Amino acid sequence: KGKPDLIVRNCTFFPPLDIEAKTVSILQDIYSGPQKQNQIEVANASDLVIYNSEFTRSFYKEEVRTNSQVIPLGIDFDHFKPKVSNHPGVLPNSVLFIGAATDYPKGFHVVRSLVENTDYNFCLVMKDNFSWDHPRVKVFNNVNHTELVNIINSCSVAICTSVHETQHLAGLECGACNLPIVATNVGCYYELDSGLWGEKAGTLAEFMSGIEKVMKNNQTYSSRSHFSDYDKAVVRTKWREAIESIL
Repeated sequence: KGKPDLIVRNCTFFPPLDIEAKTVSILQDIYSGPQKQNQIEVANASDLVIYNSEFTRSFYKEEVRTNSQVIPLGIDFDHFKPKVSNHPGVLPNSVLFIGAATDYPKGFHVVRSLVENTDYNFCLVMKDNFSWDHPRVKVFNNVNHTELVNIINSCSVAICTSVHETQHLAGLECGACNLPIVATNVGCYYELDSGLWGEKAGTLAEFMSGIEKVMKNNQTYSSRSHFSDYDKAVVRTKWREAIESIL
């Protein structure tokens, strides 16, 4: 029945569409080889490219000529928020890790080293059926978002040890709960300096000093206010403005 006014599509998985319509393409997965070449072709055939982070854009900025913006995946700040919580399974003053037990891309070898080389308690929220019999480590597997909020708010600091993340939604959920974060230079932390959100780290020693700093000065951080632009309501407004700009 005629061409659409607008196509919003993913840059990945299928080639440019042979349809004369304004197109916004979302580039949120970092690839190499033929898959990356397909993404570049789609992006350059579009009217606007939306990246989910500056980290993602940095991998494509030399090849993609189309106008682009960074609009992240939004976080529900009405659900993920600070509250007094004492989850019975979380040890006092725990360091929180949310993810999978993989060295790449999650950097789980750093988590293991932190447990072995510090006296902190740890809370691990895992995507798989992971287990760890250790007196200072509590493990949760496949928790729902209601329980996750309670777990986050029962911890003292979150860590992102990943060597590769396009955004790091788990860390942003912690940030929405106003939990300080110690993180590598990936995803939403890319090119950030240490500040209200938390501390930057790259080595084991930097993670240890960053965690120690947060533990001693927890009240001086305000990660929720720093990451407020990731609120779904803000993201929705950015999307509307982006679409209006090309129609």
